[in-house]
Amino acid sequence: MRRGLSLVEMCIGLLVGSIVTASLLSLFTQFTMITGRFLSENKHLLALFRAFNMIERDLESYLRLSAPVTENALSFDVRTGNTTERVTYFVRDGTKLMRRVNTGTNTVFESTKPIIFESDGKVFIIRIGDYSVIYPIIRE
Repeated sequence: MRRGLSLVEMCIGLLVGSIVTASLLSLFTQFTMITGRFLSENKHLLALFRAFNMIERDLESYLRLSAPVTENALSFDVRTGNTTERVTYFVRDGTKLMRRVNTGTNTVFESTKPIIFESDGKVFIIRIGDYSVIYPIIRE
């Protein structure tokens, strides 16, 4: 004799299915939020790495300081082929790292934390939030 599902069995099956579906949806939502935060942090760190890399490339051609290092600016002359060019990194609004050369000014990095330049006469120190990079000052 064939017997179908009773109304109580159907309701219990729907309830169990709903609980499983809600649990899976919650796990997926948490995974998506964590992944989003992780990607955002990685994007920020990658931009920071590119900024430090750009400064390092400029310092490879370093000749001399153009002006004393202040907490808001770092200016030096670099050799470009047979000419000398002045490169200035400066902070705008406390959190934007800018780069000025003869061809113009552009934003290198935007931070949510303060950007500070320091020098003790032997090294440049660039601090961006919790990160800092130290570059030796090369004397002529």
